[in-house]
Amino acid sequence: MHKLIVKNYIHGINIGNELKRSSVIEKLFHENWATLCGKLRKQFRYTSSDAEDIAQSAFVKINEVEDINHIKHPRAFLFKTAHNIALNRRDRMLTASRFVDEALREVNQSCLEQNTPETVFSVKQSLTELQKAMLNLTNKQREIIVRNRIHGESYSKISVATGWSKADISRQLNKALETIQNELHVQEQNKINN
Repeated sequence: MHKLIVKNYIHGINIGNELKRSSVIEKLFHENWATLCGKLRKQFRYTSSDAEDIAQSAFVKINEVEDINHIKHPRAFLFKTAHNIALNRRDRMLTASRFVDEALREVNQSCLEQNTPETVFSVKQSLTELQKAMLNLTNKQREIIVRNRIHGESYSKISVATGWSKADISRQLNKALETIQNELHVQEQNKINN
């Protein structure tokens, strides 16, 4: 019987800590959600939904912290976490965007230069890798990539032609570039491992 009392007491402490943790996160959410989303929109020029995605990811990270009571300044921790997530996302997008742009530039440059066997092979290999990566995109994402990156169409022109909002086009392009980057990274790792 003594063990049962101790077990229930310990279990009660865990429930109490979990309730306290939940209330800290809930309070943090209610007091900072709008400000955090606004700051992300302003600082990183995100759409509302992109800012909310980053803010949500920051709250998920905070929720993963084992002992939230060790965080001395939860608001600062939340904002710094969101900032770091946004920077990482931007870096991934830039890397993917640079790769796609470079692959397209390489194709265009090769068409203008004398076609040596090495150049032809290199361009063909790059296009094959890009083509494999693009197979993981939705039809909508592929169309946006082709219109924006290959044909040079602006979001406005794509929006008029397709009826999609500019915010959706931006979001889909970012997701497409991230998917391409991840797939190309997997392909590169497979080359190294084989």
